[in-house]
Amino acid sequence: MRYLLHIGGIVLFSLIVIGCDSDDPAGPTDGEGRMVMYLADAPAEMFTEVNVEIERIEIHSENSGWIEVKSEAAIYNLLELTNGTMAVLVDTNVEADTYTMIRVHIGGESNIVIEGSMADISISAGAQGGVDLNHQVELQAGATTEILLDFDAHRSVSGTLVGGFELEPVIRVQSMEKAGNISGRVLPVEARAVVIASQEGEIITSTHAEEDSGEYKLVSLAEGEYDIEIVARNDEYESEVFTNITVEAGQTTSLGTTELESNNGNNEAE
Repeated sequence: MRYLLHIGGIVLFSLIVIGCDSDDPAGPTDGEGRMVMYLADAPAEMFTEVNVEIERIEIHSENSGWIEVKSEAAIYNLLELTNGTMAVLVDTNVEADTYTMIRVHIGGESNIVIEGSMADISISAGAQGGVDLNHQVELQAGATTEILLDFDAHRSVSGTLVGGFELEPVIRVQSMEKAGNISGRVLPVEARAVVIASQEGEIITSTHAEEDSGEYKLVSLAEGEYDIEIVARNDEYESEVFTNITVEAGQTTSLGTTELESNNGNNEAE
């Protein structure tokens, strides 16, 4: 199956690499916990940049209603948020509680770059009041909870240069303490591989193998089994599929090195 992504990214604020700790804010007071939210994205081909402005973020609990946890707008480079590189969206202390919804407000400064030209991108009517994400977070007093917002630019942007572009955000939410990763390497690097994780035929997330090393990492996948498809963007190479790959919380499952063949030979993972 040929799967080509169609989106890019921009200029980044607060880039980190998964596994590295962000700067600790002032310690939580009694009855508070620390909440950290990260932003990541699946890569894409069609655009040079997809510049997404996130104005603010709120969380909701039955006890406290809506609480604002991000108030400063920033524009994020989705194209660079792959293979474990993430942007810190939120790092703050809030009241310990059970939160059941996250609301992300997308700003009007979002735009794309295609064929060297910048184009405005309108926000869909359904997202103009904020994107509501149903996700339960049990924030404990004195503890830190980390959450990944995986922005799927490929499925979020539609349109053309002639008719204009629209952003209707599709965002996967995952509590990171309940998730694991899948890593590996694809050779030759000239294959320019896309690595796709899916369950029961539904794509969960994807990434590009690094063009200089062939290494990749699919981050913050919920515990379970996944099918991993490695697709060469260079048509001279074959694809490879691994089925029933197990992901466990807090662990990174390595698929080793996958050699993509340029003919009908069998591909192997070492």
